[in-house]
Amino acid sequence: MSFENTFATKTRKYLNIDAQPEQQLIDSTAREIMYYFMDLEEEFKNINDRKFHIEAGFHESYIKINKRKLSFELKHIPYHRITIIQKVNGNKAHIDHIIAKDDEARSEADETPFSRDLIRRYLIQTFGDSLDLSNIY
Repeated sequence: MSFENTFATKTRKYLNIDAQPEQQLIDSTAREIMYYFMDLEEEFKNINDRKFHIEAGFHESYIKINKRKLSFELKHIPYHRITIIQKVNGNKAHIDHIIAKDDEARSEADETPFSRDLIRRYLIQTFGDSLDLSNIY
């Protein structure tokens, strides 16, 4: 674990002394999603195209390619969860939530434990057809 990660984790812990365990788990998961998107940003650092945008943030991380967008939004009200939203040609759909269940972050749809594989699954679900990703993962 890097110094920056440790410093940030300890600072959040200090500032959220009374935070609920579910909130801490979902916040930790939001950080993992942000780090994943930061890694993706590195892969795309030289792209300058209006049809493409990627953002890695604590409260929202998303990737937009042409008229498709996949976003992960951290929400604490009314529940502690991360909402996964897919937008295709202007049609917006909530495709899943990541929730805290049994001391673990999980997909609400099928209770799959959170991992980078789950993020990949959502990327394929959103961009698989247009990018021909069906046989990759």
